[in-house]
Amino acid sequence: MIHSQNLWRMVAALTILLGGVGVVVVTQSANPQVLDAEELVEQAQAAPAAVGNADQVVFTKTTTFQRRDPAAVEPADPYHLSVLNLISDTRVMEQWQRGGAQGEGRSKIYDARSGRIIYEFARRQGQTRFFDGLEGYVTVFPATPGKPAEQAPPPFPRAARQHGLKIIGTRTSAWGKPAWIVEGHEQPPSQKQIEADATQPFFAQGPFLSDLRLKEIEYIWHVDQETRQSVLFEQWGVTAAERILLQRIEKSKPELLTLQELPPNWAEMETTEAPIRQENMTPLSNIVKTQDPAQVLKAAGILYLSENSAGLTLDYHRFRSEPQPQKDWQKQWRFDIVDSSSYGLAVESLYVPAERGSGRALFIVQGEAGVLVPLMRETLPVWTQSHRINLNINGRPIDVWIASGGVLAAVSSQVVAMLEIDGKFIYVVGQELNENEIAAVVASLAPIQ
Repeated sequence: MIHSQNLWRMVAALTILLGGVGVVVVTQSANPQVLDAEELVEQAQAAPAAVGNADQVVFTKTTTFQRRDPAAVEPADPYHLSVLNLISDTRVMEQWQRGGAQGEGRSKIYDARSGRIIYEFARRQGQTRFFDGLEGYVTVFPATPGKPAEQAPPPFPRAARQHGLKIIGTRTSAWGKPAWIVEGHEQPPSQKQIEADATQPFFAQGPFLSDLRLKEIEYIWHVDQETRQSVLFEQWGVTAAERILLQRIEKSKPELLTLQELPPNWAEMETTEAPIRQENMTPLSNIVKTQDPAQVLKAAGILYLSENSAGLTLDYHRFRSEPQPQKDWQKQWRFDIVDSSSYGLAVESLYVPAERGSGRALFIVQGEAGVLVPLMRETLPVWTQSHRINLNINGRPIDVWIASGGVLAAVSSQVVAMLEIDGKFIYVVGQELNENEIAAVVASLAPIQ
């Protein structure tokens, strides 16, 4: 499976935002005579109730700190959107949710340092709109009229039995009200789990743990005694020498507003200029798949992998016989290099072992550098590190960027090579091939004869 990052980002963002739109409890709840710490935390996470008045809107603000890799560096290659400058270690989520059966609401998540909107979500008048601020596109979904917003737990870790949860006291919370303090402990994740998390896209990763020698994980909740809402959640990593804050989620006291107090457009997204990506894309057509390299436009300067290079042979070339105008595909598709042949931007080639059954494969995309490179520079990378090597290709020294890690490592141990030559941009994905094998393959590229 060749990587595709847009779906990963959409799933992660909608999970956060749909969960965040859940209505906040503002009604009173009787204090229990006997408190169970696990039950208390479960209730604090579930937020099961709703505002009863359709003329009321609940506003909440959640600030989340999450430990990042202190040694993180930007991948060195020039073919991606800068990652480290986009998001700091603290983000803020603001939510407005109307009561009753209308299901209207709006959420936005933005970076606390830059103020840049990361995600925005709005549901109103039978339509749901989702803005991906990292990529700059709006996606529109149909929504069932009269259906309330999705109910889902807010982003607090669920209380497992092995946490050994216990109520250790009470205090006045940041809301200025009495709150229970709940504490829990568990063993740190295995090194395998930590490494697996590091391969997720950076926006889907948990707190960075790889550089810590943890003895245990400690959890702290502050739970409001009146509403049973979680006011504060903290996750600490405990080493032999110190406690290190891994994550902190602080929730503001819910504000109950009336529609008269809000502007008419309160449920509309702030983002109004972004292009719209419709949920249902138009069917593709004019796609050609061939095993004859002579059909792949020699005049375009497409480079071809010689037979048996790295033990791989051509499976197919794939391209669009009638390129789709850019103004058309931009309305329905956010650029992803692995799909670019479908829209007439590139030729795609797949090479596989002569004897099937191995996971080894080579996927090559090549097209006009003037088109593909600017699009690559607007796209978040699916790798976490890259470095430059110099190879002799078709008789000339060419700089080649080798990228790995992140999603690439999670998808069949992929390594990517990227280069520009003769006005073409070439993107090579090696599956279950090491860096030396990728370099040898790229060096063997030659024009179709």
